[in-house]
Amino acid sequence: MAISANDEGIQGFDLVYHFDFSHQEKGLHVALKIRLPRTKPKIDSITEIAWSANWAERELMDLMGITFEGHPDPRKLFLPYAWPSEEVG
Repeated sequence: MAISANDEGIQGFDLVYHFDFSHQEKGLHVALKIRLPRTKPKIDSITEIAWSANWAERELMDLMGITFEGHPDPRKLFLPYAWPSEEVG
């Protein structure tokens, strides 16, 4: 399971969920693409049904500014907590 996001400029963000179901059927892979708005991009977290999405969602919160509502641990992974308002020296 993986999640990727593409910044599509004024069109918003393309969020792509990549699922591998090879354990059920050999070679079964599913990709689900969702367009999020540029301003206040948010979507429900899927960590309740796919715990492996935990870190991927946190990464995208940090690096793309996408909010995953209901995420169990929305702390930052990479950036300072007050980013971007905190001055980084």
